[in-house]
Amino acid sequence: MTLTPNPSSPFATADPNVRHIILTSALFGVPRPGALVLVGCDRLTVVPTEHLTAANSTDGTLPDGLCEDCVAEMQGAARATVQESSNCRECGLVTRHDGLCVLCRMEAHDEWWAQQQPETPAPAAPELADCQCVTGPIAPRIAGDASLAAGADPAA
Repeated sequence: MTLTPNPSSPFATADPNVRHIILTSALFGVPRPGALVLVGCDRLTVVPTEHLTAANSTDGTLPDGLCEDCVAEMQGAARATVQESSNCRECGLVTRHDGLCVLCRMEAHDEWWAQQQPETPAPAAPELADCQCVTGPIAPRIAGDASLAAGADPAA
């Protein structure tokens, strides 16, 4: 089985000829298709519409077309190459992504992607206040409580 490479973007820094391993977590979940995300090889790529849920075959081999650097990183190998850092030409933050930091790349990619895919706009990011895990004294601050904005004591 040979995997299809990730979709392309002028803001992706990962090898466009292979499929990359997208990192997920319980905190952030599975990224939306079309998003520009950091992958195992410490580069940026576009999330495809079809997710890889189990890349191992029955005999333990990996399918052809996976990024070798992503696989090595996931298996705990030392990173083969570390990208040279520079300042982001947009915001000035230090970056290892060819002169444009991850946040600026993601923002520019989202604008570009929306123009390429007008029939499927990117879903809005969920508001932190909607998160059910936010409780206690900080919850009203996150939710934008008007009394806190007016300077009221949150403990009162």
